[in-house]
Amino acid sequence: DFEDIGLLDILFEDGVVAIEWAEKFTEELKNPITIQLSVLDDHSRKIQIISSEPKFIEYLKKLEN
Repeated sequence: DFEDIGLLDILFEDGVVAIEWAEKFTEELKNPITIQLSVLDDHSRKIQIISSEPKFIEYLKKLEN
């Protein structure tokens, strides 16, 4: 449970919180930034940063250029 493991307290502190298996907490995490790491081959990785929050979408668009 989200509260039982102390995540609720951590989310309201300053900083960044990385949660593995965050899809288990879709109701509790509103507008998260999702970072997906994929292995393409032995020497290549793909990083995708995804958000539905408008202010983050604009920021991510700036990073692409």
